[in-house]
Amino acid sequence: MQNKNITNLSRSTPKDPTTQNIPNTIRYWDIKGAFEIEDDNGIPFRWITQEATVIIPKNNHSYLVLKLYSPFKDLEQIIEIRLKEKKAYRIALLSGWHIYAIKKGDEKDIHITAKKIVSPTIDRRNLALRISSIETTNILPREVEETNKFVTMIV
Repeated sequence: MQNKNITNLSRSTPKDPTTQNIPNTIRYWDIKGAFEIEDDNGIPFRWITQEATVIIPKNNHSYLVLKLYSPFKDLEQIIEIRLKEKKAYRIALLSGWHIYAIKKGDEKDIHITAKKIVSPTIDRRNLALRISSIETTNILPREVEETNKFVTMIV
């Protein structure tokens, strides 16, 4: 069953963004092509299918920061993130949980396409990767210095 409601996977973010002061980092989003929230040793996440669309709240932030988990060996899972008609990024994911960042514009949504899915013998759902958080920000986290060498802009 897919959950198409706005979802907050961070325990530290206010539940109602309309009545609270929102920090620079927003952790609310709506994902089409995602499953219910699960837990990985205290890390809440959602599996996404091979193709998913993320609805981004309107803001003036410069970067989209994604905390992703790949169940495959380093660089085996390739995802493409399409922002507008011609702007896209290709990311070769490292195995396990890692943070990646891309430059964004005024997009209302982004489209994620993954190269591989988890074997149907392990899980019958069409699972590609896990998303723990998607944030928009003007300040890049230190963790992306290492992972952003696997991010390529494509036209």
